[in-house]
Amino acid sequence: MITLQIANNFDDEVKLSNKLITEIIYSILINSSEYQKANISIIIENDEYLRNLKIKYFNMDILTDVITFNLSDNNIELDAEIYISWDRIIDNAKKYKQTVEQESKRIIIHGCLHLVGFNDSTKEEINLMRKKEQEYLNKFNQNIIL
Repeated sequence: MITLQIANNFDDEVKLSNKLITEIIYSILINSSEYQKANISIIIENDEYLRNLKIKYFNMDILTDVITFNLSDNNIELDAEIYISWDRIIDNAKKYKQTVEQESKRIIIHGCLHLVGFNDSTKEEINLMRKKEQEYLNKFNQNIIL
C-alpha cells in the first residue's frame, strides 16, 4: 500500500497526478526494494527553498532539482519526503530541450530511485541512474501534470 501526499508550495496552478505518481512509486519499490508499504510526501518548492535544504543538510551551496529524505527505520515500510524545485524543472526542460511534463516525471522518478538506494556520485552511478530513469519514462508515458 502506498500513501502519497503532494504539497505544492510553488504554484497552485501546478497539479500533479497522484494516480500516476503512485504507479511509478509502486513500480520502483517492487522492482528495486524490499519495502511492502510506503508513505511518501512530495513537496514542490522553489530554487531558494531547496538551496537552503542543501546547505543545511549537505553543507553544499548549490541549486538542485530534487532532494530526498528516507526517514524509514526499517526495510518494510518506506517513510520519505521528496522535495522538488519547480524552478529547476522549468530551467532543465529548456536546457535539455524537454517538455516540463517530461522533466517533472524524470525528477520524480529520479527522487524515487534515490529512495531505494540508487546514487549519482560517480560516472558509473550516473549512467545507471540515467538508464533506470529512461526505463521508467518509457514505461509511464501518461501525463503527470493535470
